[in-house]
Amino acid sequence: MKLKDLLPTLREKKRYIEFEAFGKDVVSQRAAHDAIKSELQRFLGEFGMAKAGVMLLKDWNNNKGLLRVANSQVDPVKSAIMLAKGKDFAFRTLAVSGSLGKLRNNIKEE
Repeated sequence: MKLKDLLPTLREKKRYIEFEAFGKDVVSQRAAHDAIKSELQRFLGEFGMAKAGVMLLKDWNNNKGLLRVANSQVDPVKSAIMLAKGKDFAFRTLAVSGSLGKLRNNIKEE
């Protein structure tokens, strides 16, 4: 028996955040994702992360990446990203959009 899809009005709205890792050298995607995950866990907690529905996307180019988040939790996630730090790098948010295609074009152009 197949479950019915949710109506569009009941689905969670998503936003996409473009972030950049800056520092002395090129930052690997794995190191950036690990740093962001640990800071989100520390800042939001498990319940907050579940509520935010954070998903780190595989798009990574020139120290820039994307993550998906719930519409209502954009500001807390942006705060957590700005507080995240790696060994030799830190993060800043560049843009927030409701369209994944627009942010993917930003990453690929540079």
